[in-house]
Amino acid sequence: MPIEVSNLRSSITEYAQKYKGMRERREKVLEKLCAQVREDGTHDFSARREPGSYALIAVDGSQIMPSRHQPIFYAYIQVACVGWTRGTSSGSSSFNLRKSHLLGEEELIDAETGEPKPANWITSQRDILETELLAEAAERARKEGYQPVLVADNSLIPYDLLMGRLKQAQKETQLKRLRAAFERMQRCGALLCGYIDRPNATVLARKYAERLQLEYKPGLFDRDLLARTLPPLHRIDLHDPGWEINKLLGQDEQVLAFYANFSEDALHPIIARIEVPAWCADQIDDLCAVLRIQVKLGRDYPFVLEAAHTEAVVTKADQRALEKLLRNELMASGITLEPSAKQMFKEESVA
Repeated sequence: MPIEVSNLRSSITEYAQKYKGMRERREKVLEKLCAQVREDGTHDFSARREPGSYALIAVDGSQIMPSRHQPIFYAYIQVACVGWTRGTSSGSSSFNLRKSHLLGEEELIDAETGEPKPANWITSQRDILETELLAEAAERARKEGYQPVLVADNSLIPYDLLMGRLKQAQKETQLKRLRAAFERMQRCGALLCGYIDRPNATVLARKYAERLQLEYKPGLFDRDLLARTLPPLHRIDLHDPGWEINKLLGQDEQVLAFYANFSEDALHPIIARIEVPAWCADQIDDLCAVLRIQVKLGRDYPFVLEAAHTEAVVTKADQRALEKLLRNELMASGITLEPSAKQMFKEESVA
């Protein structure tokens, strides 16, 4: 049934007016904050050249979330690395890795509550698996004599671990796996970063507002400041995001952040938030040089991350094939499977 837009017109008009007012209030604060950002200065990486020899490797992942309406309660995680060495146009098979993990009811049900674990727990499992696969690819690159340059899609820290939303046992397990993967990458001498497109962090906006004794306006992001103040092919200083999780990591493993503008056009800024472990702090301009090339090759987004996404994505066809295989195996074992009435109704409606 289509949306009755005419019935929503008054609500939409009211929303637009409120949004306009909110933008105007934010704009007044933004102008003052931008002046403060400019005073702190930036670093030009336009003349920086990429390392002479390296293996560029990126990782991404996707998942199928469980549904109580489906006849089989399961989840599926798939992660993939792609990579190639400097000066080649095609990926090296030794760096192109893929791992998958099928989670059944015994893993998806919380033993204490008897309820399904939340979706963000599954996402965190995927994030950790991505980091471990990246460590494996780095070891292969180093064994072949290449400097590993590693790029993760989004933050280096799984979101639930970062936000402290995990139970203590889950937190300890994930932290142990994360630290082990970091240690493997550091031993390889890898340059590691997390690339965050259109970031929603507010660390700088809040810091400058506090410095100027201004009220921070919700919805004002760091990227809003830097889109106006960061010149093309410039970055700001590394800063500590102030995360509690950093207190639980080793000194070299603590994650720092900076922002860079990877655009060559002053009218079209490409602001990205880059996270790096402390052991890479002295080589962030090398990372910027590599990422600059990748952003130019891609559609304002690192080409190597686009390639990793293509390798990792689970399509609807993949999901149907997996569910057919699961269903056939279970039915061969004498297990009867039926979807919920709601799911059957949906399928009949689509048909």
